[in-house]
Amino acid sequence: MGKGTSLIRLWVLGVLVILSVKSWACEPLPAELAAIIGNNRPLLLGEIHGSVQAPKWVEHIVCNQLKQRPTILAIELLAVQTDVNGNKDQLAQNMATSFQWQQLHTGKTSEAIFDLLQTLLPLRQRCLTLVMSDDHGSPKALRMANKLKPYLHHDSRLIVYGGNWHTKVTHDTSCSEGTTNMGAHLKEWGADPLSINLLPSGGSVYNHQEQGPKVYPVKERKLTKDGILISASEASGYHWHLNIGRVSPSLPRVR
Repeated sequence: MGKGTSLIRLWVLGVLVILSVKSWACEPLPAELAAIIGNNRPLLLGEIHGSVQAPKWVEHIVCNQLKQRPTILAIELLAVQTDVNGNKDQLAQNMATSFQWQQLHTGKTSEAIFDLLQTLLPLRQRCLTLVMSDDHGSPKALRMANKLKPYLHHDSRLIVYGGNWHTKVTHDTSCSEGTTNMGAHLKEWGADPLSINLLPSGGSVYNHQEQGPKVYPVKERKLTKDGILISASEASGYHWHLNIGRVSPSLPRVR
């Protein structure tokens, strides 16, 4: 086989990969959201754990980003407890022996998160890289941030999805003077992350709070209907709030 033939085959393969990504079925993002995230800064998406709606928004955002460029999605799960290196069946089998999915019902191992992973696994063949970025060591925020360091100046777009405490780009010392936040560490390292808080207008979620793992109500908010993006105050630690409407609880995948 001649050199020219090999180059043609590589070109055809590249075109097919691009076309397969662009043909992935997802509706365009709302124009105001697309305009805000339309750059190559690390994108931090923070949630209240345990809803049906937040992971759907993440899926939608990732799908649209993949149509434009290779994408890395870091999810707040433990790498040793969530195996995303295989196919859907292997992921489901992994949960049978995973302490995180069997016992740690904090909202991060919900049915909706499982569905998100199942949807995204095939996209690894379409320029998506999945990274599990949670850490139970101390200091947690710094350790989580360190797991993202290799991807901060990568050619692919980095999206980080986790609890909205971790995605603040300023250190929130309201609970403790020594408290740090993952997003703030990334900012200190010059990554210039863009932080969007997935803000519900009301409803309920399933996660682990003062009374243990159960369904908890979400604060009722009168959010504007004029647009889905709300500018956040500097004190909040976010750049924007994304109005995701009323939320409903997603129970643990394994229960």
